[in-house]
Amino acid sequence: MAFSDVPYPGDENIVPRSYDRRWGGSLLGPCRECQEVVEYSVGKKSYDHDSELISGVAF
Repeated sequence: MAFSDVPYPGDENIVPRSYDRRWGGSLLGPCRECQEVVEYSVGKKSYDHDSELISGVAF
């Protein structure tokens, strides 16, 4: 597999959130869309994703 040797980034690092104050940005937390992507992705492997559910999402 292409990324089989890449370690899991951790739930907090699935989506880069550089605008969040925690990471040096100016907002108080992740945007709704980023949070939805994180909630959808947590615990899934690359082959567990449903293309119908994530169509239109730009990663």
